[in-house]
Amino acid sequence: MQWKELLLMPSHPIARKGLIIFTLIFLAHFSAYNYFTVFFKQTAGFLEGQISALLLFFGIASVVGNVLAGYVGKYNVRYNFAISALLLAMAFLALSIWDFNWTTSAIFVFLWGTAAGMVPATINMWMHIHAPELTEKGSAFITFMFLILITIGSLVGGYVMDNFDGYVLMISMLLVASFAFFLIFTLARGLKNNERRAVK
Repeated sequence: MQWKELLLMPSHPIARKGLIIFTLIFLAHFSAYNYFTVFFKQTAGFLEGQISALLLFFGIASVVGNVLAGYVGKYNVRYNFAISALLLAMAFLALSIWDFNWTTSAIFVFLWGTAAGMVPATINMWMHIHAPELTEKGSAFITFMFLILITIGSLVGGYVMDNFDGYVLMISMLLVASFAFFLIFTLARGLKNNERRAVK
């Protein structure tokens, strides 16, 4: 695959909107998730067994999110992004301001996991619906973005944790997720599943 083919997807007007929203949501998720264990150990004071149980809840929730994305996406894939961004924002808000106990943490970790599970399916559905001619070539670009965002998220999360604390990390990612939610109803306003636009 040539570099110019790799750049076809971000040059597509509707595909580009999805990529921007995806980038913000996934960056918010991974910046916090890379320091999941550190956050709950240092900030909440949970034991390793409790954190492992939270990770199990997160994994189960991600499966639920994947299934939910497939169901909601049949009506409007844009709603998938909206639900994902909203759940992330709710989880990060709660984890940044509420007093911790394991039960409430598990609830919001489940919301977080559901949101995270929706994202990979949603970006692929978005491209399949709005830029079907780029689905095959665009898969390489999406994979590339996943790798880049994981790296950037690790750097961003690490910087915040090293220089501030877990609460600041959650508040920062709350702002990113909220901005993504805002763009869904501004940048991608009115976009429906049956709306397609050819690459120019």
